[in-house]
Amino acid sequence: MEKITTEIYIDFDRLKETYEALYQAYDEEFIANLNNSISDSMRSFELEFYENQFILINKEKGEQNTFRYDELHKVIKKNNSYFLFTTQQVFYFVKSDDFSKENLSEIDIWLKPYYEKNLEDEIAKIECYNSKSVKRLMSLTWSSQKKMILIGHFLIFFLLLIIWFDKEGKINGAKDLFVLSCMILVPQLFYFLIVWITLKIQAYLLVKSIKEEFSKVRVVFHKEKIEVIGLRKIGVVFLKYQDFHKIKRKKNGYLFLIQKYTGYYFYFKEIEEQNKGELDAVLEKYYKK
Repeated sequence: MEKITTEIYIDFDRLKETYEALYQAYDEEFIANLNNSISDSMRSFELEFYENQFILINKEKGEQNTFRYDELHKVIKKNNSYFLFTTQQVFYFVKSDDFSKENLSEIDIWLKPYYEKNLEDEIAKIECYNSKSVKRLMSLTWSSQKKMILIGHFLIFFLLLIIWFDKEGKINGAKDLFVLSCMILVPQLFYFLIVWITLKIQAYLLVKSIKEEFSKVRVVFHKEKIEVIGLRKIGVVFLKYQDFHKIKRKKNGYLFLIQKYTGYYFYFKEIEEQNKGELDAVLEKYYKK
């Protein structure tokens, strides 16, 4: 059985390179803490690659574990680097520099069916979702509170009608109709102006409350979930579509509510789709009125 062997040593630089390659993010504090948490006996490894599996050998302890490719959680390829996930959170990283050119080509042939399967699951992405956007937060707040705002609008409308008919009793001619229209229209305009100002103030306050390191993330849309990856503070969150409080397609984007008034607002223009229309087809069954 053909075997390709490489050795890796896990230190600060290796960890930095790993997370930059996987998430395109650098968080020095996270890397330093992770590096400090690794004992000396868990740094030096030898990896033996075969056509259908790889063997991980701890050189300090003399222990080894065998992982079949078809039993891995997933395989990711990025810029000739490979991430072999044994679980959703635990993975092993090998890069092009770890192999000769010939061996790298052979390993790519072995792993290709598995990393291509992972690519098929990714249907769209947003490279940089900025949560510190007043416009985005206003869209999110308006969309999540629209029902309450419109209820307020109709309450004012009917209250003004009641006041008019209680005072005048009826509409006598065009003059009364004009006065009634102005009486209703002007307060409504003030109402929506106040709503707009309130939403903008809320958005500004929310922007100020969001810490800079949590403000930018990469979002990957899968067939059953979204993956939210921190760009300034390393961290990954998986959220299944079925677990959201509400998902709705709006005029210029998608509303994803985690709770009644908190969530994400994804603009259509920032979403990069693998196949146009596929994301909408996937999300359609999760839309809630």
